[in-house]
Amino acid sequence: MIETQRLFLRRPMLEDFEQHERLWSEPEVYRHISGERRPREEIWRRFLQGLGTWHFFGFGYFSVLEKGSGRYLGQAGFQEAKRDITPSLEGSLEAGWVFAPWGQGQGFANEACRAMFDWARAVHPGRRVTAIVSPENTASLRLALKLGLTQGPDVTYHDHPVTVFEGWLGEAVASP
Repeated sequence: MIETQRLFLRRPMLEDFEQHERLWSEPEVYRHISGERRPREEIWRRFLQGLGTWHFFGFGYFSVLEKGSGRYLGQAGFQEAKRDITPSLEGSLEAGWVFAPWGQGQGFANEACRAMFDWARAVHPGRRVTAIVSPENTASLRLALKLGLTQGPDVTYHDHPVTVFEGWLGEAVASP
């Protein structure tokens, strides 16, 4: 588990699924990701895919909880999605994040993503990190840049424009 000033980040548990499904039913959530609400069975498959990523690759998405209330805020982490996209993201830690509308605009995504990048530097130093973001999702575009990723080309993925970001994890810095 990772603890920040306001958040807990932990591996997902099956008990998270109902909250995860509610999150993905929010138009503000899927608007920039797929543009349409996904059926429950697809949300379930993707949830299980995230758990499998931890098993096979040693990284995955964290469930993000607000420390004070224990409320489920969303997920942030890394995946290996084997996307059919050019430039290729395969072999990288593909960063992603999704947060409930009630938690947006409060710095939770920045706090969670900085913590997950610090974790990745310690556990997977020197690895390539990528992300894809809808060009209309200005908050996520800004966050990718704050995380030290370099903005690359705009490409099409599943008939939607996305901006590709890339960077490298440096070595973890020891505290003085």
